[in-house]
Amino acid sequence: MKLELNRVTSHLRIFIDDNKSTGNRDPYDTIITVQHISDTEVHLSGLKGVMNREILKEIEQFFREQGVTTVTFERHGKQQSRKD
Repeated sequence: MKLELNRVTSHLRIFIDDNKSTGNRDPYDTIITVQHISDTEVHLSGLKGVMNREILKEIEQFFREQGVTTVTFERHGKQQSRKD
């Protein structure tokens, strides 16, 4: 029998204070579930916490640096996407 595990979801935790981290077991300001559709596409869901334009720009930059070119999410019941 062969078992293979593909990690297709992760959690993006956002700390507004740069001195906080998961390593210190600090509480996060925002958490988002990330579904990895492919190496270049992710879907965001389950946002809880603080969100504003500055945080959204940081998220987009973070994924750009990871090689992700398409970020999709739902907002007010409509599918949205950001592409490079």
